[in-house]
Amino acid sequence: MPCLNTSFCKRLRFQYVPHFKGFLLNKNIFLLWQGQLISQLGMQAYTIAMMFWLMENTGSSLLMSLILTLSILPSVLFGPIAGVIADQFFRKNILIVTDLIRGFSVLFLSVMIFGEYGNQLLIVMLFAAVSITNGISRAFFQPAVDAFIPDLVTNDKLSKTIAFFQSTSQCTTIIGQALGGILYRV
Repeated sequence: MPCLNTSFCKRLRFQYVPHFKGFLLNKNIFLLWQGQLISQLGMQAYTIAMMFWLMENTGSSLLMSLILTLSILPSVLFGPIAGVIADQFFRKNILIVTDLIRGFSVLFLSVMIFGEYGNQLLIVMLFAAVSITNGISRAFFQPAVDAFIPDLVTNDKLSKTIAFFQSTSQCTTIIGQALGGILYRV
C-alpha cells in the first residue's frame, strides 16, 4: 500500500507500512506505552541524577556502586516469585501500584533534597531506601507488563508490539539518562 500523502512520501523516500496500521490506535496499548515512556524516562533521569549527587556530595564511588547494587538486588531476590504473582493477580493493578510507589518514593526523596530537610547521611540513607523500594517495585512491575501485553493485542501483532516496547525502552534509557545529566546541572 503506498503512502497516504504521496508527494510528501516521495520527498522523504518512505512508504506507508501497512502492518503498523492502527498499531497505536489500540487505546490500551497506547496508554500502556505512554505510561511506560514517562515512567522509564523518569527512572533513567533519576538514576543518573542520583549518581551525580552521590559523587558530588560524598565523593565515594563505593557508596554509589552499593546503592546501585541495592536497586538491582531485589530483582534477583524477588524475580522468581514476581512472575507467579503477576499471573495470580490483576496485572493492571500491579502496574499502577508499583509505578505509584516508585513515583512517590522518588518525589519524597526529591522534596527532601531540594527542601534541604536532611543532612548528607540522611539523604544517603534515603537514596538506599528508595533504591531498594524501586528495585522491589521493578521486580514485580516487569513480569506484570510482560504478561499484560499479550492480553491487549492479537497474536498477529504481538511480536511487533513487543519489539516496539523494547525499542522504546532502549530509547528512553538513552534520552532519560541524558535528561538526568542535564537536569541535574540545571
